[in-house]
Amino acid sequence: KEADIEKLEIKVNDVAIDVLSEYVYRDEMVFRARGKAEELKKSHSSNAKAFMTLGDLYAAQHRTEAALEMYRKAHGLSPNQPLVHVRLSRLLLQTSLKKEAKAELVHIDDEIKAGTKNKEFFVEAAQLFLDFQELSEAGEKAFILARALQVELAPNSTIGYRLEAQALRLQNQPEQAVKAI
Repeated sequence: KEADIEKLEIKVNDVAIDVLSEYVYRDEMVFRARGKAEELKKSHSSNAKAFMTLGDLYAAQHRTEAALEMYRKAHGLSPNQPLVHVRLSRLLLQTSLKKEAKAELVHIDDEIKAGTKNKEFFVEAAQLFLDFQELSEAGEKAFILARALQVELAPNSTIGYRLEAQALRLQNQPEQAVKAI
């Protein structure tokens, strides 16, 4: 029995080491990618996408202030880029900068009302609404996002249905929420 326990411990430790090495590898890749993005930022200082990418990389490393700075720079360079509003809103809400987040949410609302058909924008906006339930309480935007995802932009994904169910639940319609899923 002792030999079996030792074999099991070795196996568990091997799995733990594999998981840890995957995290180290991923962090190393993010670190390298960030270095490349920093170089691109210098040579493409007017390219909003370079700043968005840097913001994403800083956010992945939980460097919130640096990510916010990059997203704000991207926003300044390309204020009509819908994804920057979603990503900036997410970080602002996470850091409790509600007033600034509300201003960004207005841009998201405008994009939804304008009928933007950008799948990535709709998916990220829907995930934002799922992660911050207070955004779904208004309902209308959540339903617009949900329907567009279900019917047109991501019909094979569950995100539109999950968003609709959440909005219905928040409107005290639990039976309809269950049906939506």
